[in-house]
Amino acid sequence: MISQIITRLFPKKANSLQINKHILFSKISLSLTNLSALCKETKEPVFLTKNDEGDLVVMDIGTYDQRERQLELREKLLDIEIKRLHGEKDIPAHDVTNELLSILEAN
Repeated sequence: MISQIITRLFPKKANSLQINKHILFSKISLSLTNLSALCKETKEPVFLTKNDEGDLVVMDIGTYDQRERQLELREKLLDIEIKRLHGEKDIPAHDVTNELLSILEAN
């Protein structure tokens, strides 16, 4: 898929570019619009290298927001697990469900 996208974006230079998510910084000739389209279409970060070393990572804002939400959720889950391991009492899901059902039935 990446090779098809690069071929579409660089019809004359497709063979000279690395056909993976790592695009050589010195060979990049994408306009910002095309780079944005690539990020949105793949929904993956694009890694730009300079002198064969990582230099920049570019990604679509929607993908970035999703990754940030996932990281926040993982942090919350980790905090809960740490508290549980340190003896903090938790409430089993079935108890919460039963409590909510009894409240709904009472109304």
